[in-house]
Amino acid sequence: MREASQVGDALTLNRLKIMGPSAAAALLRVRQAAGMTGLEAQLLANWLASDPANALAWQAVDAAWSDFDTVDDDELLCALREDARRTFERPQRLWGAAVLAATVVAAVVVGLVVRWSSREARQPRR
Repeated sequence: MREASQVGDALTLNRLKIMGPSAAAALLRVRQAAGMTGLEAQLLANWLASDPANALAWQAVDAAWSDFDTVDDDELLCALREDARRTFERPQRLWGAAVLAATVVAAVVVGLVVRWSSREARQPRR
């Protein structure tokens, strides 16, 4: 079953309430940046009006989002972003190597077991 918080899922006020203010605000901000439909804009307005905690969470997320509007102009932040991206890609390459190594080890173990079993079968019992 898929999580209700995925960016492409249809949203309802109930789903947003279940997610909690911070997660819902983050998801709605991503949707807004991608271009909200009229129904989504109305849902945002309804969600904001439904609870003061939602408005506070929205302000916090929007402020954080605004801080990153100028990231491309900051050399240090660009370097940090690039380093984080490389770090994220590294485990995926290691995962592929680990799967390959595990496959080779499993094949060797199976081969040894089969060979040992066939050798045992050829020897006469005493």
